[in-house]
Amino acid sequence: MSALLLALPLALLPQAKATRPAPAPEPTFTYDFIQVGYITTDYDLIDEASDGMSFLASYDITDHVNLVASYSFDSIEVGGVESDARRLTFGAGLHTPLHERLDIYGQASFITEEAEMAGMAQRDTGFGAEAGFRYMPVYRVELIAAVVHTDVVDSSTNLGLGARGYLTDGLSLGFDAVFDSDRNAYGINLRYGF
Repeated sequence: MSALLLALPLALLPQAKATRPAPAPEPTFTYDFIQVGYITTDYDLIDEASDGMSFLASYDITDHVNLVASYSFDSIEVGGVESDARRLTFGAGLHTPLHERLDIYGQASFITEEAEMAGMAQRDTGFGAEAGFRYMPVYRVELIAAVVHTDVVDSSTNLGLGARGYLTDGLSLGFDAVFDSDRNAYGINLRYGF
């Protein structure tokens, strides 16, 4: 009888383990993705805003090195005259985890910008650099903070902030903003990581 009483709890142990909920998976940051988004830039001096589209791709070539490329275009109308701008970037980045929920990253890129207004066009080239953190406070929510430097027509160093919610393991919706002294840029995007 005593042997039966000892065997009963041992027999129920696998069932108790099976009913326990599985732990949430550990967060991981991917640097293999494609992204499409809407962008708008609010200009303080002219009290107008431009709007357009952006496309971004990133691909890891090693565990800590990724290639990046982006293309964006936007337009603005001031005093009845429309101005169009396009930007193309190519670059590379480095990234490494500081903690299971925190990555640090940096990237440098070559930038080509084209602007067209009233039949006149201008093309400029320069470079950009960005360094920041990606942090997951809870599963499927990511926060981003970065310092963004560009040197094309003029040089500026700005603060970039963003947030991303993961709808699935691969698909996420993001919002980002870059704050400059005379303009602020905002974007909303859809990203697919693979």
